[in-house]
Amino acid sequence: MTDIKKRKIKRVIFPIGVFFALFLIISVIGIAGAASYTYKLCKKNITDIVSYTTNYSETMAKAFAGIAEFS
Repeated sequence: MTDIKKRKIKRVIFPIGVFFALFLIISVIGIAGAASYTYKLCKKNITDIVSYTTNYSETMAKAFAGIAEFS
C-alpha cells in the first residue's frame, strides 16, 4: 500500500468554544450598553421630575400665600 491510502482523513471540527466565547463577549458588551443607556435615561428623567416639582411647588406656595393674604 502506498502512503496515500494509509493516511486517515481528519474531520474538520467547528471551533464551538470560540463561537461561545465571542457570543459571551458580545452579549456582555450589549447588556452593558443597554444598562448604561437606561441608567442615564432614568437619571435624566429623575432630574426633570425634581426640577418640575420644585417649580410647581414654588408656584403653588406663592398662590396659597396670595390667597392667605386676602382672608
